[in-house]
Amino acid sequence: MSVEFIRLVIVATATGAGYQIAHNRSGPESAWLAIGALIGACVGYVAGGLAGRSVLRGFRHVEATVDRAPASRILAGGLAFMMGAFLAAGATLPLFFVIRWYWAYPVSVVVVCVAGGGC
Repeated sequence: MSVEFIRLVIVATATGAGYQIAHNRSGPESAWLAIGALIGACVGYVAGGLAGRSVLRGFRHVEATVDRAPASRILAGGLAFMMGAFLAAGATLPLFFVIRWYWAYPVSVVVVCVAGGGC
């Protein structure tokens, strides 16, 4: 189920990207719009299958790892992640007042992921 959902999202995105690329290259009344959308859908179908299977393999690995770990260790890891993420979010909050939001947002996301240990 998850492979098909991930594939659907990637196919829809790639189809739109192919359409936009063809629209920018040839114009709004061209037959290349359908060809661009078709090529985008084909690329998205293959890429979505690869991404979906990779995600599914990762979920299975996480499930097997969590199944062997004691509950106290999982709870401690979750609490440490949340504490690190909240501290990093608080530390990066002043960035939004110093630099523009489109620079501050990705920087704060990276800092939260690194400090929380989630990426």
